[in-house]
Amino acid sequence: MSRALFPHHDWADADGLPSPDAELAATGYFRNDPDSHSKRLRHWHQVLWSKESDRGGRLSLQPEGYGLRDLVHNVFLKSDAAVPVWERYREVKGLLSETELLIGARDLGSIHDLGWRLYDMGGMVLFPGAQLTRGLWTINQAKGCTRLLIADRLDLTLECIRVYYEFLRNDSGQGSDLPNGYDLVNPLGSVLHRYRSFFEIFGSFDGYVGFWLLDDLVVEGEAGLRVDLLLPRATPDAYDFQREVALPSDADQYCAYLVAADEFIAKRNRRMAREAHRLGHDVCPKCLDDSGEAHHRWTRGESDGSR
Repeated sequence: MSRALFPHHDWADADGLPSPDAELAATGYFRNDPDSHSKRLRHWHQVLWSKESDRGGRLSLQPEGYGLRDLVHNVFLKSDAAVPVWERYREVKGLLSETELLIGARDLGSIHDLGWRLYDMGGMVLFPGAQLTRGLWTINQAKGCTRLLIADRLDLTLECIRVYYEFLRNDSGQGSDLPNGYDLVNPLGSVLHRYRSFFEIFGSFDGYVGFWLLDDLVVEGEAGLRVDLLLPRATPDAYDFQREVALPSDADQYCAYLVAADEFIAKRNRRMAREAHRLGHDVCPKCLDDSGEAHHRWTRGESDGSR
């Protein structure tokens, strides 16, 4: 069995460092983006996602440049840290101090500590990384730049993917132009349809969720799987991109989102750890535990010796 760091987020090699930099941890995150610069992170993507899923999808990944290439479908994929805390967003600047107090009262550290924890493997996804048409966004760019509608949130991105698969299931035209107003109900609709060949790999929304181990971000509804959104909402109705905004409006909402995001990443870490263990990799026993202990909680420079 190989010695594994999984699922902890010590991607120090992104900075060319042998171990985490405790001084940097207090003021920022990485000097270099792990999604592009960490060979260790690309290794774990290769380990976890080179597989055939019983719910749909098959990939065989090899590292290539700043990403990975799927040898089955010849698609280039890039890593994305997909669960943000918005620590540097101007739109939430006025909420930071009160939210810090609420987070501290829950013994969760600080927003910055939570920002470090989003770099756990449970917060990472892969999307196609090459622009298909010059000047048009990739999925990573689109979900990050549509700030008020998506705000880089994985749960809202997944909701857009659900709507995409639902549209395909109900579309009799199969490949016809998107209807007028489609981007109002699915703000990532155009970019997702542009990368349609990627999503065809997984067959359905259920297949997509199962392949990427996103089960803890969905719940069973009357019409099938629905996304369990991380930011509290005033209504249980279907999400309305025309009426709702992606960012919190007050400190209570902000705190609740951060807590839910932290819990989701811990759960997905355990799913990933079990998969890595099943594949013969050495995984910390606490990372396989169902007790609910958030063993992923650590800040850079406070390694417990297992990393």
